Amino acid sequence: AGTSTDPNTLRNKQVYLTTVSHMLGRFFDVPAVIPPDIRKKLSCEVFFRLDKRGKLKGAPRLVRSSGNKFFDEAALRTVRKFGPGSQLKLPLPKDPKLRKAILREGMSPRMKGK
Repeated sequence: AGTSTDPNTLRNKQVYLTTVSHMLGRFFDVPAVIPPDIRKKLSCEVFFRLDKRGKLKGAPRLVRSSGNKFFDEAALRTVRKFGPGSQLKLPLPKDPKLRKAILREGMSPRMKGK
């Protein structure tokens, strides 16, 4: 649940967050007004919760800004694409303890520029 010292649990959480980050990255449309050399250096973290189906639950919020308003807004829009009414959904962890923690506490994956 984020406070464990068990290396396997921590590794599972990191692997899961990396998987979610990659999936979000496939749908992340960084605005063209951001030059490519700057875009590659940007990243932010977006906090959100999922329901039991892998759909966005509630509103996502920025927990660490990239420093670029357009990039940050695009990251929030990307997460909203996984909301109710969408065909898209994010995978949930297979580990039952990690799954329970993610559903209860939410997550903050990193969104990176391409």
